[in-house]
Amino acid sequence: GGGCRAEEDMMSAVHVLGHRPQFWLFGDSITERATGPTGWGTLLSHKYSRKADVVNRGFSGYNTKHALAMVRTLGQTPSKPHNQSAA
Repeated sequence: GGGCRAEEDMMSAVHVLGHRPQFWLFGDSITERATGPTGWGTLLSHKYSRKADVVNRGFSGYNTKHALAMVRTLGQTPSKPHNQSAA
């Protein structure tokens, strides 16, 4: 087909892992606004619709101190809080 190799690889990962890959958007107010109506995060979400999840963790006013604290939780999802041990 006319599909891109990266998209084919991503779909293979979905099949093997049983879940969709994720794009994590991490940063300050620029990243926070990425998921606005015409933001680059929204465009990414539309491009990979039904293929990957786009998770925005951009927060206005964030700096390196905040970023370091946030990095510890990057692998966590809202359904699996960082203080919950894996089964």
